[in-house]
Parts: sequence; structure tokens; C-alpha cells
Amino acid sequence: MTLDPNSRDPLTMNNSMRSELVRGLVHSIGEVERCDGERFAVSTPDGIRFAEVAVSCLVVPEIGDSVLVCTHDTRVHVLAVVSRTEPAPLTLRIGTSVNIDIRGNLIVHADESIIMIGNREAQLRAPKIELSGNSVDVNADNLTLAARTCHWLADALESTARVIKQSADFWSVHARTHHRRVDDIELVRAGHVDLKVDEILNVASTHTIMQSRETIRIDGKLIQVG
Repeated sequence: MTLDPNSRDPLTMNNSMRSELVRGLVHSIGEVERCDGERFAVSTPDGIRFAEVAVSCLVVPEIGDSVLVCTHDTRVHVLAVVSRTEPAPLTLRIGTSVNIDIRGNLIVHADESIIMIGNREAQLRAPKIELSGNSVDVNADNLTLAARTCHWLADALESTARVIKQSADFWSVHARTHHRRVDDIELVRAGHVDLKVDEILNVASTHTIMQSRETIRIDGKLIQVG
């Protein structure tokens, strides 16, 4: 195998390209003095520099933070927040849409709270999603749950709404004790109604009206009227 003397070594080409990329880059550590929207006034050994946050720097700098500053030609960027003296919460800001591609599992752990807020829409999609904690709150203007099978398991389940509408082909309720109170009007429209009571059926009202277009049948060993 012979080498062409006019050909360039790939390693030499990479070093040449790398030197072109880093030429004119100056890195320094500075302190954020002032925040002006998306620009930050940073005190550096070369004086006050007005810098923008680099795309790779997700933490929003705060006043008093020590930051890594990169200067290239006339452009200055904050590459990273090095340290923060005040115990202020970290704010991660991304100025565009983000896609996170994870080939394994994603585990989010917080010692206190996990809060998800979507101004337009918030979606969780996965073959299996688990939400667990001492308290899980969902607050949204519109909430849609769609699943082939849904199971609720709780010691106590409460729901409060101004209007509740339910639609089902089959609805079954099994309870040891069932209490229902309607303050105004209860309407029942059914094709057939079958009531079976093992012990006592008690109907009490101020006025009772029973109407039948054809037959009314009362059958019992003892019938008392009045």
C-alpha cells in the first residue's frame, strides 16, 4: 500500500479544523452584576461584558452567580453557572421545543414535590406510567383520560363537580352500604325496573302517585291499607 504524498493526514486535518474552531476563543470566570432580559452584565477580569446565555447553558444565571464566559470575536456567551452563593432555586430555561429520546427508563425523583404545568397542553405517553407519592395533584382547565382499562384503588374516593355526565353500556355498583341524597328532583327513565329487597321496602312521602296504563298487581300474604 502506497501513500499519496499530496494527500493530507486525517489527524492533521482534524487538528487544523479544530484550530480554526477554537481560534479567538477566550474563556474567563466572571460574576453576574445585572440581568437585562436575555442579556447579562458580567464582571470579568477584562471589565464588564454583556453576554447572552449559550444554548448548552440550561441554568438561568442570577445576580451574584459565578459564571464561565466565552468570548469569540465580538460575541460573548455564558457557558455555565459555576457557583451560586445564595440558596436560590435553580431555574432551567430552554428557548425552544425539546425532544428527549431515552432508550431505557426515565426516573424522576424529588424529595418534596413534582409539579408539571402546561400553558397549552401536557401529555404523558408511555406503555406504562406510574404516579406515586404521598400527594399527587393534577390541576388543569381540561383533563382527558383515555385507556382501554382503568382501575381506581383507594381507601377514600371523593369527586366534586357542578355537572357530572357518565355514559356506559354496562354499569355495575356493588357496595355493602349505599347512601344517596337528592335535594331537588330525581328522574329515572328505564325500559324495565326490577327491585328485589330481601327484608323491608319502605316508601314514605307526602304524596304518592302510582299510575299504570294496564295492570297494577299487589301480591302478598298480608296486605294492609290505611
